[in-house]
Amino acid sequence: MEAKELRIGNYVIEKNKKKQMYSVSNHNAKNYSEIYPIPLNEKWLLDFGFEKKVFDSDIYYGVEYNLEIDGLILNYCDDFSLTIHLEERDFGFIPDLNLFKNVHQIQNLYFALTGKELTIKNQE
Repeated sequence: MEAKELRIGNYVIEKNKKKQMYSVSNHNAKNYSEIYPIPLNEKWLLDFGFEKKVFDSDIYYGVEYNLEIDGLILNYCDDFSLTIHLEERDFGFIPDLNLFKNVHQIQNLYFALTGKELTIKNQE
């Protein structure tokens, strides 16, 4: 990974352990070769407070995960493609699907949209 992808507070894997970044610097690129992204999955979405909705009808079958933030809804489908919807309208924006496959990427998007940190809501 590169330092420019990360922010303080991002969850990553370092030395086979989950950790949060406590500092980010461009000065020591060697250290970032030992840091890996955490793939985004259902557990992370639920831990961040996304609501799971299961659809099983003749018209549509699948799972979606939604998080409402400041008049927007982040919507992940079961293939983990992301759509951003305006709450009161029935249309959305679909960003580059490869930009939001890892935990740190959704944390960065949330911060960009709200100016706040995305925190784990569901602790075990």
